Amino acid sequence: MKRLLTFALCLFFFLAFSGSMATSSTLSPPPPEDQDEISILSTEYLSDWDCYLIDNGDGTVTIRGYSQANRYVDEIYVKLYLQKWDGSSWQTVSSGYRKTANDNIYVSHSKNISVQTGAYYRTLSYHQIIHNDIEDPKQPQKIVSDSCYID
Repeated sequence: MKRLLTFALCLFFFLAFSGSMATSSTLSPPPPEDQDEISILSTEYLSDWDCYLIDNGDGTVTIRGYSQANRYVDEIYVKLYLQKWDGSSWQTVSSGYRKTANDNIYVSHSKNISVQTGAYYRTLSYHQIIHNDIEDPKQPQKIVSDSCYID
């Protein structure tokens, strides 16, 4: 009787865990760390920047970003892209959405985008200022958001 009970418990745990393992193996692998994809450049005018990805829960995401200067500048912009994890690398799946503000210290932009569920997504953004014919930073500041699994 003791052997039968042990066998039944072992069979129960095997079936319970093998079912959950099968489910998790169909998920996309988690993306790698993003630290190497962020550029931090020396800037004279650009004081703050960031980007986000929001799961709207309805098969759409919102990509958002902003750029901020430390004084009024001739031109400030933020440019946003949506990226999707394909299992080995990030693929850009949207065109760049750019918003520019003139004679300002701040610009923000957001865009709602329909996505395919069952995948990881993130926002890629670029930030730059043009003031007195100087591009700051020389190459646009690049940053990525945390990734989000959309189901």
